[in-house]
Amino acid sequence: MTSGRTAVVGVTRCQTGRDDRSIRDPHRFRTESRGAHRARGTAAHRRGVPPHVGTPRLPHRGARLGDGAAAHRQGRDRGGVRRGRADAGRRASLTPARARADRLDRRRLLHRRVPRERASVANPPRCPADAHRPGAVRPPAPSARPRGLGAVEHVAGASSGKDGRAVTRPVAVIAGASGFVGGALRTALAGDGYDIRLVGRSGPDGRWSDPASLQRAVDGADLLINLAGKSVNCRYTDGNRDEILRSRVETTRLLREAVTDAAAPPALWLNASTATIYRYAMDRPQTEAEGELGSGFSVDVARTWEDEFFAGDLPATRRASLRMAIVLGDGPATRLLVRLARLGLGGPQYDGRWFPHRRYRGIGPRPTGDGRAPSHRSHGRQRFSWIHIDDVVGSVRFIRDNPDIAGPVNLAAPDPIDNATLMETLRRLVGAPVGLPAWRFMLEPAMWVLRTEPELVLKSRWVLPGVLEDAGYRFAHAEAGLALADVVGSLSPTRDSAEDAAARLG
Repeated sequence: MTSGRTAVVGVTRCQTGRDDRSIRDPHRFRTESRGAHRARGTAAHRRGVPPHVGTPRLPHRGARLGDGAAAHRQGRDRGGVRRGRADAGRRASLTPARARADRLDRRRLLHRRVPRERASVANPPRCPADAHRPGAVRPPAPSARPRGLGAVEHVAGASSGKDGRAVTRPVAVIAGASGFVGGALRTALAGDGYDIRLVGRSGPDGRWSDPASLQRAVDGADLLINLAGKSVNCRYTDGNRDEILRSRVETTRLLREAVTDAAAPPALWLNASTATIYRYAMDRPQTEAEGELGSGFSVDVARTWEDEFFAGDLPATRRASLRMAIVLGDGPATRLLVRLARLGLGGPQYDGRWFPHRRYRGIGPRPTGDGRAPSHRSHGRQRFSWIHIDDVVGSVRFIRDNPDIAGPVNLAAPDPIDNATLMETLRRLVGAPVGLPAWRFMLEPAMWVLRTEPELVLKSRWVLPGVLEDAGYRFAHAEAGLALADVVGSLSPTRDSAEDAAARLG
C-alpha cells in the first residue's frame, strides 16, 4: 500500500460497465494513492475514455443523467472526441437563433430526470451483485413461479384435496334463477362451493324446449331448485291466468320426468310454492299440519302446482315444497310498498265491496270457488305474513342439511303483523309524516293503472313456520320492525345502514 492520502473505491462490473480483468472479487475494496488515480484518469482522457472507468466513483447527489451522459459514463462512448469535433463544426454553421435553440435542447436533454425503476418480484435487480444487498427483492424460485396454461390446477366441478387427489364439487341446478329469489340463491350456493347449472327458456345448461338437456342438467346433481313461473304481479286477464298456471305446472312436470330418467338423480328437490294456498284467515294462524286450504284462482294454481310436484315415485330424491310468504328484500313487492309510503300513500288498505268480476274464479283440472270476487270487512287488519330474503337462503340450507324435512314447508317469519302496522312502520322508516288510507274503490283503479291486482295487499295471510320451528331453525330476521328497517335501509337512495333505519322506529 502506498503512503499518503488514499481513496477507497468499491469496484464491481455492474458499476463500471466493462470487464476489468484485474477485478477478481466484486465485493473487494482496493486502495490507491491520489496521484496514481489522477495520472490514470489523465491517460484515460487522452484515449477518449472517461476518467472514472476502471475505478468507478459514486455520482453526486441530485445528478441528472441524460441518455448520452449515461452512456458516456458507462464507457460505451468510445468515439467521443471525433463526435465532439463534428458537433462543433455543425454548431458553427448555425444562425445565432438556431444555435441558441440548439443549446437549450441539449441542456434539456442533459438535465432530464431519468426515472428509477423500483425492484420487485416482477422486475428483479438488473445487476446480480445488487441482489445480495440487504433488503433487495430477489426473483422467485423456479418452483414458486406461476405455472403455464398447460398446468391447470382447478377445473369446473373438481378441486384438489390435501392429498393432491381431485375432489368433486357439489352441483346445484336452479330453474328460474333470473328472478329476485333465484338470484339470491344462486349467489349463496356459489359461495358455498356449488357448481351452478341454470335451466330456463334459453339455458344455458338446460332448456324447457329440450327434454334431453334437462336430463343432462339434473343427472349427477346434488340439489335441484325450481323457481320457474310467470310473476303474479300482473292483471289476471284470461291470457295471464292461463300462463301463470301453465308456466308452473308444465315446467315442474318436465323436471320430474328428467329426474325420473336420470341415472344419478339429485338427492334433494326443492320446488317453489306459495303461502296463498291457505284460506283468508283472520281468526287463527295456518301451519303445515293444521292449515286449511282456500279456494279461487290463486289457491287452485298453488294446489295444482304441488300436485304435479309430488306426483310419481322418486325413491332416490327427497322433495319439499316451499310455501313462501311475501319476501322482503330488493324485490317488486317490497319496492311497491316502500314507494307508496314515500309518496304519502302509506296508509292502511281497506277491503270492501266492488263491482262483480270473474278474475279470481277457479282454474285448473279441479277449479274451486263460486266465481265471484271475495269481499271482506278487514278494516285494515288483514294479516301480513312475510320472510326476509336472508331467511329464504337460510331455510334452503337448513332443509338441505336436515334429511328428515320433506313435504310442504312454510317459509314465513314467526312474527306476522297486520296491514295497518306494516304501513305505519314503513312510514316511520322512510320519514313520511302522513299516509293516506286507501279503500277498495280507490285501490281497484290504482292497481289497474299499475297493472297488478289488489289481492296482493288485501288478502289476509296468517302463516306460521311450523316445520322449520319444530326442526330448530333460528331466523336471522324474526322481528318485523327490524327486518323492514334492514330492507328499507338497503333500498334508500343514500344506502342507509340497518341501524340508521331502525333508529327511526325509536
